[in-house]
Amino acid sequence: MTIDLAQHGLKNRFETVSADYTHKTNQDEMLLRSWRRTGADTFTVRAAWPAAHRFYVSRLGLYDPLLLSETVRQTLPLLSHGAYRVPFGHQLLWKDFSWTLDPAAAQTDDGPAELELHINCHDVTYRRDRASAISATVEVERAGRHLATAHSRFTIQDRTVYNRLRGAYADATAATAGAVPLPPPAGLTPFGRDRFE
Repeated sequence: MTIDLAQHGLKNRFETVSADYTHKTNQDEMLLRSWRRTGADTFTVRAAWPAAHRFYVSRLGLYDPLLLSETVRQTLPLLSHGAYRVPFGHQLLWKDFSWTLDPAAAQTDDGPAELELHINCHDVTYRRDRASAISATVEVERAGRHLATAHSRFTIQDRTVYNRLRGAYADATAATAGAVPLPPPAGLTPFGRDRFE
């Protein structure tokens, strides 16, 4: 069966991802490149993992699995704002997140890893005309090979509700100012890190 993309408001070409849609202030930290809607609640997103990164350090010849978490995290605001009419300023609260990764497909090479994410959103709950909760299953491919599967459920709160839920901790600056000082570092080696930063 052929879907008429124009009739369903679907995109037949990829569009560039804006930094605003990933909630990243540093454009160098954006992992998503382009996206398109492929069905009512299905999407394809293209991403790239850098060959080297200051925080996501490759170890044992494998990309840091936290790159997968951050890549999926960046898709949540993208789809919320770009596909589900969520206004900017609303807060996304991760309720559940799990993933499995094939280490053989996560091996590093000399360049960035080009990824394609196939996302199926389901159990979408609406408040008026915007989504208020979304479940997503994300299938990640690298060079046509299955890399990972991720599952997530998140809710979307407007600023008033978010502030009420978070109470005194809604203002990150104020909450951090009152934080207990950190203890001395535990050491780098047990955690697979080689730099304090």
